[in-house]
Amino acid sequence: MSSRGFLNSLGLSRKLQTIIICVGFVSALTTAILGYVRARQAIEKDVQARLEAIAEDRLHAMTDWRDQIWGDLKVQALNPLVLQALRAYKQGWADLGDQNQTAALQKLYIQDNPNPVGKKEDLDAAKDGSVYSRAHAYFHPYFRSLLRDRGYYDIFLFDENGNCLYTVFTVSYTHLRAHETDSY
Repeated sequence: MSSRGFLNSLGLSRKLQTIIICVGFVSALTTAILGYVRARQAIEKDVQARLEAIAEDRLHAMTDWRDQIWGDLKVQALNPLVLQALRAYKQGWADLGDQNQTAALQKLYIQDNPNPVGKKEDLDAAKDGSVYSRAHAYFHPYFRSLLRDRGYYDIFLFDENGNCLYTVFTVSYTHLRAHETDSY
């Protein structure tokens, strides 16, 4: 029997019931689809707004952190203790003579350092009696405290030639030169 014959065999009341059920089903389906699409759009809009708010908060936090570091740099650059430390480390560097100063300092503060890796910065001074080590004994506790209090990765002192004269974390990057740091 064909679908046309099936519809013709139904009475008018059955046809109306079938049409009403089909229209109701299509309406319910259309309403459900529209509701799903609108809910999805609302959720996506809400998620986007939340992500933008988080990104803006992080941007403000990073800006504040950067400003704090710049403020610290300005204050420390004029700090008489820091200027005195720079002069003392420069003198200690020069007093190491014609030898490779970087290698000599790495030997004293890394290889011969009795502290384990990750605690090398706890050594206040090597026991070689050098001008550099006397400066290190005097100034290192200040810089180590500053680093820990402010949560910095490290603190460096460079001379005007770009030599890294001092770093709190006495690891093997004491050979850094200021103009070569982009390669690290």
